[in-house]
Amino acid sequence: QMEKNYEMFSAYGRAKLAAVQCTYELQRRMVEEKADVTVNCLHPGQVMTDVSKNMHWILRYGELMFYPLMYLMRKTAYQGCFTSVHVATSPDLAAVGGKYFVNCREARSN
Repeated sequence: QMEKNYEMFSAYGRAKLAAVQCTYELQRRMVEEKADVTVNCLHPGQVMTDVSKNMHWILRYGELMFYPLMYLMRKTAYQGCFTSVHVATSPDLAAVGGKYFVNCREARSN
C-alpha cells in the first residue's frame, strides 16, 4: 500500500510519530524493569540544514525561493542543538523520563 501511494512528507511525519511512541514505550519498560535509565524525546525546532538537497528539483527550488524568509524563521545548527544538550545533560532532568521537549521545555506531543 505504502509503495504505491508514497508521499514523502506523510512518511516523514509517521516516522517522527513512531520515534515519539517508541520513546514512551521504552521509558515504560525501563520503569517496569526498575532500570536506572530515563528516555525522553524532543523536537529541535526548524533548523537550517541541507535536508532538501536530495529532494525533487521543484521542492528544492521552492525552498531556495523562500530562503530569505526561512532564514528569519529557522534556527542555526548551533541553536538547534540546545534542547538536545539540555535534555541529555541537565541535572534537573536526571530522573525525568517519558517526556517530550521543545525549546528546552516539556511540551505535549501531538
